[in-house]
Amino acid sequence: MKNIFIYALISFSVVVSCNKTNKGKSTTESDNQNKSKTNELVDIFPKFSNTTSSNTIRKTSDSIVKKINATLSELKKEEKKITIYGTPNTPVTVWYSNSNVPVKIEHAVVNDSGVFNGKFEYYFIGGKLWYSNQIFARYIFDKNNLKYWLDENWKINDIPENNFKEREKTIKKNTNKLLQKNN
Repeated sequence: MKNIFIYALISFSVVVSCNKTNKGKSTTESDNQNKSKTNELVDIFPKFSNTTSSNTIRKTSDSIVKKINATLSELKKEEKKITIYGTPNTPVTVWYSNSNVPVKIEHAVVNDSGVFNGKFEYYFIGGKLWYSNQIFARYIFDKNNLKYWLDENWKINDIPENNFKEREKTIKKNTNKLLQKNN
């Protein structure tokens, strides 16, 4: 009887130990998969040439935005209210990767009556601004420079150089303000 009790106790200990080891491995494997998912999206920087069609730009951008948005629930999320475009208490949400680089910014915008009814979105790849979706325009950046200024239908706008550079400067200034920790 004593031997059966000792055998049962040893068997129970082995089962519990194996179960704990397997659970630890599952969690680690799951964590690694989540990390690789979020790291995967921040490395993909699309290459567009001067001959790339608006349709190709749209399809490629939509695909990347969809991948980024699919991982937002796994990222660090910071919500705050700031004054931007002269509007106080504008809701802003910033998502950060595991390595604490920005992945997406979203903030509310007001209509002519002063009511929040739209949003601007900014997407980052590797912590660098890549794409912004605003109400009547979309902007694509390459190597931190505005490359495309598209209308709401993804048509490339023919914009004078000085307006183009001014918009680039404004978007960069606003994203820097949106990323500040204490506004």
